Amino acid sequence: MIIPFPNKFSQHSPTNTVNWSTYNQSLVRQREVVIAFDVINNWDTELKEMNKDKVGEPFHYPDTFLLLLLGYAKVCFRFAYMAN
Repeated sequence: MIIPFPNKFSQHSPTNTVNWSTYNQSLVRQREVVIAFDVINNWDTELKEMNKDKVGEPFHYPDTFLLLLLGYAKVCFRFAYMAN
């Protein structure tokens, strides 16, 4: 007498279903870069103040913009915090 092997996989219903459109959007938003509008709004006034009474070539980028870029680089590349 041959006893058939029960097929457990055909009776299994998936417990976790994935909403693929939501999952794909979450992957896209992981690499989204958001620029603080304060940096853009104060760009000209900060540059004018930095270049006031400066001898030589004027600055082209304000300090807050450079700090913002460094912050994004730290987050993107997961740099460790290093204090001086």
